[in-house]
Amino acid sequence: MPWQTGFAARQGTQGHRLTAEITSIQWETHTANPLQAIVLSPDQSYVRAYPDATNPGDPMRDKIDVVVSVLPQKANIPVLVNWYDVDEPALGVLDETDPQNVGVNPPDNFSGGRAAPDASLAGGALATDAAGTVRTTLSIFWAQPGNNYRVAAAPGGPGRQAVFDPLKPLAPDTAARLFYDRNGDGVLGQAPDEPTLDEWSAHKGIRITPELKLWRKLHVEVDSMGPVEGNTVSGQITGVAVDLPNMQATVTTDQTLDAAEQDRFVPGQLTASGQDFNVLGNTTGANFTLTVQLYGDPNNPEVPAVGPFWLLDDDAQVMPEMPDTGLMEEAYGAAYIYPVIDGGGDPANNKVTVPFSANVESEDAAILAQIEATNGLESHGNRSEAFWVAYVQAAYQAGPSEDCDPDSQGGVLGVVPTGGQKGALVFLEATRDYAQQLGLGLPQRVLLAQRLVVHETAHQFGVLDGQGGEPSIMHYNALFDLTKLMGSTFNESQCRTMRIRRESPGT
Repeated sequence: MPWQTGFAARQGTQGHRLTAEITSIQWETHTANPLQAIVLSPDQSYVRAYPDATNPGDPMRDKIDVVVSVLPQKANIPVLVNWYDVDEPALGVLDETDPQNVGVNPPDNFSGGRAAPDASLAGGALATDAAGTVRTTLSIFWAQPGNNYRVAAAPGGPGRQAVFDPLKPLAPDTAARLFYDRNGDGVLGQAPDEPTLDEWSAHKGIRITPELKLWRKLHVEVDSMGPVEGNTVSGQITGVAVDLPNMQATVTTDQTLDAAEQDRFVPGQLTASGQDFNVLGNTTGANFTLTVQLYGDPNNPEVPAVGPFWLLDDDAQVMPEMPDTGLMEEAYGAAYIYPVIDGGGDPANNKVTVPFSANVESEDAAILAQIEATNGLESHGNRSEAFWVAYVQAAYQAGPSEDCDPDSQGGVLGVVPTGGQKGALVFLEATRDYAQQLGLGLPQRVLLAQRLVVHETAHQFGVLDGQGGEPSIMHYNALFDLTKLMGSTFNESQCRTMRIRRESPGT
């Protein structure tokens, strides 16, 4: 399917009429080798192009056809074509070399260390077939998201070889246009007859394609831990000391708690002798003790008895629950990245059966072990320059010293290994606990969970916490300010980090 509006009006130059005219120039899917054909999709004001491999292990798609229609419809009419790196209008920092005055756009497409687009379109002369058509191929090896191009065509023939010399990309320009720099000073409008050109206009026989903008797909595998299990402590009460004036009791157990679990069970619940008691504090080590609230008649309250007990903290998150990817498409669109929740290339990879673990320490070995647990990350082998993959697992909570138990402790809500290798964990119970402490309503809790998935995925691209001066989803103050949009978006520096990346995230 082509994306270009044709023009019927003939274009002339002062003093003579061209013997041939360009009636349209359009992008079309490459036909000679379908496996190399960049996938095209119309967008609101440009043509979106995906160079990604269709399947893991396939090569990058790097070819797109340019089709030029000419009148009269006859063979061997010479046609000139040329490609342009046009201005990227979305992100000011990316265009910091733009001229002070509106003029020539410095090259701002990212190469990713690859060769330049095929030079066969750099002012090359072609000839029409019997239908008055030229089909030529642009090989785009610069596959970075947000790179954008236009191609110009003009009738060829004697004296026409320099027709494109005055045609230059315009900057700064929100429409990624070209302009006709008649006097060659690199500034728009300093001489008469210096129009701007887009797909709807023509000048001196020249017509240009719509803007072509590259996007990259991000194949996302998501998993969840299975049902909660083993997240309680049970044993025997060996002693009870009652503090009747304060309606409290100190309960001694036969169990052991790690030193990091001081007051872990606040607020929590002790079940003993058929009754439930609110926990006010707990010690650690061997034979740890609990302070519990008594209730009932102040002179004869219910008191836990020596014997079996069952202890539960305030953890209430139900598992499994998949990471919430509802903000991914909107957030990553700013960097021209399109997330696809497809198991990183195979939907069957998305599982809810990763073995449950109540706590995962936030250090590299433990994080990687959890990411690579049974039924965890399965798409790592699919990662390549041509096939980008990210991974997010819904886990329960970080280590005992950072799991929001007790509430005063604070906690870690998400984590990646150093360098964003392999993937990320988001801690749903810690997030629920933190949201409850803040008094967040359901819509804000959902938004916080969505932001965390976006945030931790960005670390797999190498985006850093607090990167860039502008508050964003990577700045903690903005991330947790659920009343402001900036906490759901990337700033320009962060988009640049993602756009210049060549290899797959997580590698």
